[in-house]
Amino acid sequence: GTPSREHPDGGPERPPRELRGNQQASKVANLCLLLHKHGGVFAVGNPFDSLLFHGAPSRNLCAQCSTWKSVFDQCAYSLQLPRSASHVFCKKRTAILANFSSISVLNRTCCGVQPTTHEHEHAWGSRSVGGVNVKLATAAGAYPQLLAREIGHVISEECKRRFT
Repeated sequence: GTPSREHPDGGPERPPRELRGNQQASKVANLCLLLHKHGGVFAVGNPFDSLLFHGAPSRNLCAQCSTWKSVFDQCAYSLQLPRSASHVFCKKRTAILANFSSISVLNRTCCGVQPTTHEHEHAWGSRSVGGVNVKLATAAGAYPQLLAREIGHVISEECKRRFT
């Protein structure tokens, strides 16, 4: 069952979790295709090393409409985990697949680790924040404000271009 580069949708015997994931990927790809066919825009983000964009639903989507991919390190958009020092960021390389080329303006790579100004930490484990145990991977799942604003701006500009 477990997905791999050779079998991004999993093997012949897929556990329920993989089946649900594949169904979700298929629904998202179908919604994206509907948006595209009606002149709308779509942008789907996922961790860069995920197999989502290698699976059959994404491949079929890309075969039916023009797509562009943006790849960026979220530390370049100031992703920080709870209670991190001001110079410590979470790199979290991410990809966004979209049906408009201007998504590429989001491309940014890490400026590089520099002691005292830019260091990385992984979103592994958990830490106590105000007496509450916070899973770091969950915290890293929220886009930092700077990135959310940039994505919103790019999509807004694309919609203005298409619809005005």
